[in-house]
Amino acid sequence: MRARVLALALWGTGLVGLGYLLWAAARGISVPAPGTLVDALIFLVLLLHDSATGVSSTSGVFSLMFPLVCPIAAHLGPFWSAVLTGLGSIRREEFSYPLMYFARNRGAFVLSAGLAALTLQYAPAYLPMTAVFPLASATYMVVNVGVWLPAAIAKSYANRRDINYAAHVLELVRTFIPSTAFAALFYYLYGYFGVWGVLAGYVTLTAIHSWVLSGHLDVTYRLNLVKALLRAAHAKDPLLMLHLERVAYFSRKLARQYGYSRLKLHIFDEACYLHDIGKLEITDSILLSTSKLTPEQYEVMRTHPTRGAQFLQDLFSDQRYGPMIRNIVLYHHEHYDGSGYPEGLAGDKIPLEARIVAVADAWDAMTGQRPYRTPLDKQSAIGELRRNAGTQFDPRVVETFINILNNDHTIDREAPGPKTLEEHKAAAELTAGLREAAPSGVVAAENNRAHLQGLRKRWIEEAFRGRWAAVAYALRSLLLP
Repeated sequence: MRARVLALALWGTGLVGLGYLLWAAARGISVPAPGTLVDALIFLVLLLHDSATGVSSTSGVFSLMFPLVCPIAAHLGPFWSAVLTGLGSIRREEFSYPLMYFARNRGAFVLSAGLAALTLQYAPAYLPMTAVFPLASATYMVVNVGVWLPAAIAKSYANRRDINYAAHVLELVRTFIPSTAFAALFYYLYGYFGVWGVLAGYVTLTAIHSWVLSGHLDVTYRLNLVKALLRAAHAKDPLLMLHLERVAYFSRKLARQYGYSRLKLHIFDEACYLHDIGKLEITDSILLSTSKLTPEQYEVMRTHPTRGAQFLQDLFSDQRYGPMIRNIVLYHHEHYDGSGYPEGLAGDKIPLEARIVAVADAWDAMTGQRPYRTPLDKQSAIGELRRNAGTQFDPRVVETFINILNNDHTIDREAPGPKTLEEHKAAAELTAGLREAAPSGVVAAENNRAHLQGLRKRWIEEAFRGRWAAVAYALRSLLLP
């Protein structure tokens, strides 16, 4: 039943798009003049390029789809706008999708572009173009949401998964102003300089975006590189790896409530993974101790935030994200009443990101798996957070986190847990097997080595994915296909 509902929503969108094309064709199709036909082909190439290079980054998808539709609609009409957009929005990976998803995507783009073109064509003559462009952009956005929402609800129903609809809609709304501005730019470029003006504007805007995005990807590359090193260093301690992932997960949930942009949220998420990186310099006799630490050992343990900040200071010099990463690593053990370490900061002088990670870190310390104690149940752990709110923790962050725990029903399903731990244990066993393999066990050692090489390859690929993505995107942005 659920699968049928999803299929109905997807096929329905495709059929409605086809119906629009037939209706537009019945109203009359003007055959483009030879010169205009060349323009149409160039627009099609630009649309295909935009679909191929519309990188889905944490700030959303950078797309010039609607701005390119604007001059097409004004000079070729609604039918050709819908046809060119339906074809130009095709991405290579869509050919591997089930046909109903392909049909849904074509229908969505045809309807969005076609109805936006109708808005441009039939806007009242007394409206200035400064009002027509936002009106057409709003039409494109509303149709896009209206087409996406039923299919998303049906998919969520079929797969029994919750979707944050508000976040998707908000991300689309945030593109409204730049999309409208670029649409006006392309419209006037085409009017004054023809398709070559649009081409020059498109290449310029895409190159600028590539430059901005490559800075973000460079930070991501560095973060992934350090994460890969952490995995290698902590392969012997699966519980520590699980702790890092859980702290990052819960911190991300909290940061989202404080209005972090998707770009900043991504960097924040990765940085949380590194909050205890200073423990790499702490000896195993202290780090893996199952008994209470001596005063001398505790003083050594208290140095790990400073050690971590020193370790990362040369890696993250970027002025946009470097301070946030440093704040998390250096200040996540500061207490709200000023009794923490290493600098004894208090109240709002502790950076927000550090206050967030402090709560997430404590939550996992209380509820996560540890070899020396039984985890607290949810209500007992919540009681501990409230008891320490105002002394160890920011009380506002505590209440926000408790609200998430009580109302976000995806946590039990999504939070890293036993399955993640088993993956880390398997990696630890492979590492131990490779270390302990004797000459008489050459075959077993080779098998373990092969498995480890596979893991190492995956880690390295993850570490360098950001750098290669930046290079590839920059090249694709500057050179047309």
